Amino acid sequence: MFAIYLQTIGRTFLANVIYVLSDIVFIIFCVQTRLSRVPAGISDEIRSGVIFNGVSQAQLWMLVLIPIIILLVNIYSSRRPETFWDMILMLPKEYGHRQDQKLAGSPRTAQEVVAFSQEAYDFCLSRGAGKRAQRH
Repeated sequence: MFAIYLQTIGRTFLANVIYVLSDIVFIIFCVQTRLSRVPAGISDEIRSGVIFNGVSQAQLWMLVLIPIIILLVNIYSSRRPETFWDMILMLPKEYGHRQDQKLAGSPRTAQEVVAFSQEAYDFCLSRGAGKRAQRH
């Protein structure tokens, strides 16, 4: 889930590193170290349990590694996090919309709703929404 989150915020390289670590490196390492301790000739049921245990151990290693990755990303990023959640979320500077590209409001009365609807309509039109595309 952490790698999927990293992909959605645009940190694709870091997401790929997480995928390789969790799905290849840690699993191979943990399963191999566990299987190397199992004597030859042991039943397949026991071996499959050992493999399952190794995969679970790899996932636990990722749980330990995720806070370390978050810490390293924040140490090496050019922007320092302002709040705890900025540090945890690791959003890049360019993530999201510019302030002039946002429209927010909380109308509470009927008159405020009408006024805000007009403001939203004008906001959308000024950014090209609502215009019919011309077909040639």
